[in-house]
Amino acid sequence: MKNNKIILLVLNGQENKKFLKETAQNYSFILATDGGADKCLNANILPTKVIGDLDTISQKAKEILK
Repeated sequence: MKNNKIILLVLNGQENKKFLKETAQNYSFILATDGGADKCLNANILPTKVIGDLDTISQKAKEILK
């Protein structure tokens, strides 16, 4: 049996908390890039993984996601 994951990629762009929160419910894996981690946290979503050089992620997000 395959272990299929549906991945949501969250980038650091225009923020729409309601849309992100509703959309994230349909995904089994949330991948945030840099400041996309802040977008997730602002919508009360904990990303599964954060990638990138982390140049646009806030210090607060870095501390929460340690």
